[in-house]
Amino acid sequence: MIQEELVLPNGVRLKNRLIKAATSELLATSAGAPADELIRLYRTWAAGTPGLMISGNAIVDDRYPEGARNVILREENAPELTRWAEAAQATGVPLLIQISHAGRQTPRIIAPTPVAPSAVNAVKVLYSFGKPRALEATEIDQVERQFIDAALLVERSGFAGIQIHAAHGYLLSQFLSPETNLRTDAWGGDISGRARLLLNIVSGIRKATSSKFIISVKVSSTDFAGSADDGSYVMRELAKRGADLIEVSGGTYEKPLLFDRATTKKREGFFRDFAGLAKRASSAPIMLTGGMRTPSGMSAAIREGVTDAIGLGRPIIVDPGLPARLLRGESPPPDRSFEHLPHTFRTFAVNAWHAAQLHRIGRGQQTDPKMGILIPMLRHLGAFHWNALTRTKPRPVLAEAAASRG
Repeated sequence: MIQEELVLPNGVRLKNRLIKAATSELLATSAGAPADELIRLYRTWAAGTPGLMISGNAIVDDRYPEGARNVILREENAPELTRWAEAAQATGVPLLIQISHAGRQTPRIIAPTPVAPSAVNAVKVLYSFGKPRALEATEIDQVERQFIDAALLVERSGFAGIQIHAAHGYLLSQFLSPETNLRTDAWGGDISGRARLLLNIVSGIRKATSSKFIISVKVSSTDFAGSADDGSYVMRELAKRGADLIEVSGGTYEKPLLFDRATTKKREGFFRDFAGLAKRASSAPIMLTGGMRTPSGMSAAIREGVTDAIGLGRPIIVDPGLPARLLRGESPPPDRSFEHLPHTFRTFAVNAWHAAQLHRIGRGQQTDPKMGILIPMLRHLGAFHWNALTRTKPRPVLAEAAASRG
């Protein structure tokens, strides 16, 4: 099943059902342009023959990034974005750029007072985040325009499409979740209000871009407070508004479900149940990411109607050629275990270790599955602070985009 072609609603054909899922690369320049290492990384992944690739966070407002070396989607970076698109897609594997706004998950060292739908508590992870302020209604309108402008820049740069990041606790996820969206105006309340911003963005991008431009949306199973009706509503509406692919994932910085191995003791797939709900509710293809490891398990999930495509995250970082091996029926080696580490530091350690592998590929080196954990953690921490201090001063993306359109 994973070898089969997948035809998206807009008619674009993917050569197989394996998709390189978004990974946090943090390989941009201080000004947010794709660095040479990022371009080399995606050429390497394309050589592994996935049906589709999705980048890590590319930021629509450089005041609120996930990290100091995220790609920033603004006009002055267009030449480097075009170079990235041409190099990554040279062999015919399409690349979607994941457009994102970190909201309250912007690190304190970058934004001491980040923004969110409501003035809820700060993200409680290692004192790394400040207490957010609530966005004004006019600012929410601006966010909507920023996402649409970012998608237009991505299309002009030659990429196959975008993925709207509405998962993992970032801003659009914060709007969907009743835990972080306490608003009583048109952007809050029931699911129709909480989903309004996301759905407006999807509709706006669909209207502004060509029919062959792929629109994917990433959502978290955990943002619907256990309400199947709320989840089904969002899945139906995303398809109606023009989404070509919906990725199902889950977890946030505070509740990192992607690192909970207990969910896959009996079967593969962290979010299998929610993927099934999404598949039943939506006419758009579903992509399941998290915990899928064997060719047989992946094909079974597709055959049983749980999902249409399989997202590969951490495994493809360690083994960039993994899709080709899975398509031949080979299984990857077991994941590196981090369960011996204290829970408080585990997410940071996992991220640091995998970031070190990404950076090795970007430098043209082989990955090192036996790499220790201490040095990557120290380097990751040092680079995080140094990059935050040396990044180019933020400027509103919207003003630049508007000026470029005259």
